[in-house]
Amino acid sequence: MKPAARRILYRIALPGIVLTFFACNEPRQKHPLGQWPVKPPKDVQYASYTGGPARAARLSVALNGEQWEAKLHYRGAELDSVEVTQGGTGALATVLRQAGADAFSLPAALDDSTDSADLTPQWVSRDFEEGGRLIAEDVTFDGHPDLLVFDPAKSGASNQFYDLWVYEPVKKDYFRWELPNRTGLGLWDIDRAKHTLTLGYRANEDEQVVEVYKVVKDTAVKLLRKLDTRKGSERF
Repeated sequence: MKPAARRILYRIALPGIVLTFFACNEPRQKHPLGQWPVKPPKDVQYASYTGGPARAARLSVALNGEQWEAKLHYRGAELDSVEVTQGGTGALATVLRQAGADAFSLPAALDDSTDSADLTPQWVSRDFEEGGRLIAEDVTFDGHPDLLVFDPAKSGASNQFYDLWVYEPVKKDYFRWELPNRTGLGLWDIDRAKHTLTLGYRANEDEQVVEVYKVVKDTAVKLLRKLDTRKGSERF
């Protein structure tokens, strides 16, 4: 390249190279939120977006010398959290904790016009015939009330299923009785005079399975009667 042409090239290209160098090395202003993805502080909770209203409900259960109380927080019809305000460490609290969110799902019949309600009269009962979600009833006939926890996930219009939590007075604790799960039937009736439990499942008006058990001692039972209309059989 001729000297004259080289001088012209340096005169044009060199300033551009210098400007590009300084522009690339200019310190960038930090974004106020830092680098992406942004991690929120520990005390920041993600919002729950739903079209339903935020509501709180009260619930109280007294059983075998224990008192459990809680505030149930909902977003629409979905349970958001359970805030235990009393009796959060006892045996009763352990059972209710294991029951899970399904046991506290909001009933459709609850009045939507209020953002707070007391669910105790609707949900807590001491008589199986009255119904409820949490029923204190002696299913082993030992003189101590046990706890029946309604299972809405298994229940439907024709069948009601309860988890049976039997109270053991010596240990002052509850254990789950697997009789409904073992038979695949829901609890239908409790006969205190005869010490019998009737379990059943109804597919429709013409098809049902019924089993009647005699409670011999504790959770030991004897099958007294079995009726299965699907097979047209009945056994005593």
